Amino acid sequence: MSGAGDDIKINDNPETKKGIINNVGFSANLRFDNVKSMITNASIKRGDIVTVFWKNYNTEKWLVLSDNLRNRDYTKVIMQKCNYDIKFNFEGTIKQFPAIVDSRVFDVETNQYLSIPAGKIVVTMQSNVDSENINIGQRFIKMKQAWKVTGIDRTKNGLLMLYCDLDTITASDDVVNEVANAGDYVYTLEITNGEIASIQENNTLQLTTQVKLNGNVVTDKAIIFSCDNPSIASVDENGLVTAISAGECIITAYLTDNPNIYDTISIIVTALQQQHNYAVTISGNTSIVKRTIQQHIQRHLQITVYL
Repeated sequence: MSGAGDDIKINDNPETKKGIINNVGFSANLRFDNVKSMITNASIKRGDIVTVFWKNYNTEKWLVLSDNLRNRDYTKVIMQKCNYDIKFNFEGTIKQFPAIVDSRVFDVETNQYLSIPAGKIVVTMQSNVDSENINIGQRFIKMKQAWKVTGIDRTKNGLLMLYCDLDTITASDDVVNEVANAGDYVYTLEITNGEIASIQENNTLQLTTQVKLNGNVVTDKAIIFSCDNPSIASVDENGLVTAISAGECIITAYLTDNPNIYDTISIIVTALQQQHNYAVTISGNTSIVKRTIQQHIQRHLQITVYL
């Protein structure tokens, strides 16, 4: 099976595997384009996210819904395509999850969809460290509508199922960027060195930053630094800028968990001033004799006295 099937990656692991992916069902009436079976020799389990690199160059994320369905050398699972990315707002920290959003739930035991009432949806996603922080009452924006989590099902290992009701859009919701309650948690980031700084070649400059949440300073946010022209200057993970050559570049600092919150500073690197080396040669006597002014005059003047 080493050369058969499509290329896949599991949970964004950099190692590429192979998977043979087929339609689910025993007749044409039971075939679903968004639900497939997959046979693979890779280690895989329910709740894993499978990135499929189709031969037509399309790339899709699929969520494994079942445990191993065969007890042989290869693993067979049922998986469903993630049709949306859902953003949850954790007090200003935005986490995005690939998810299955539907008004129906696919039952892997019967290969059938189970409908749910109008105005409600089910969000199925991977159960992980971040998604387990989602609580009842949390909201998200999808399909230009607001949704509230009203129930959570954790009975299937590896999966988290959220039962959600249609909710009302509020003034604090960012519908365009699909972030619920965005106005309730406003982070700002400032590089306190100013907008412009100048340093000479081979010198360094330590950047300092300040992060605020709703106007109050916080210290628990990780920051990443980058430079748009590394030939002019470099910057390390702590914000230490090293000047390399004369010119101008822009250093950007942004929150690790929210790159949309950032600040910039222009760095002007000036060339080192050219230094001239001079040699001084003293010609003549190699010693200096100290004399008084009177002695100096007497030595150089001849006085004639007439009687």
